[in-house]
Amino acid sequence: MLDVESEGRRLLLTGDLMPASMDTLVNAEPDLRADAMLWPHHGHEPDSVGRFAAAVGAKVLVTSSGKSFDPEPLPAWAKVRGIACYHTASRGP
Repeated sequence: MLDVESEGRRLLLTGDLMPASMDTLVNAEPDLRADAMLWPHHGHEPDSVGRFAAAVGAKVLVTSSGKSFDPEPLPAWAKVRGIACYHTASRGP
């Protein structure tokens, strides 16, 4: 995982962070914050990602995958929390 900060904004590049690792990271780094983050595992594990995004305060999630990948529908928690979700297959790399 990579934590990038520039001009007061933070981005988490999560790579293939697994659900158990998300929980471990939040417990180990309770002050970890992000404005935006890469959705781990190309859009999988929505419940774990929802908990992780809420814990770090992310308001933008980006799913990275090829055009042949059919992304899951936007989870209800994203709509409720006002989290914007983008997919590189439909929005560009």
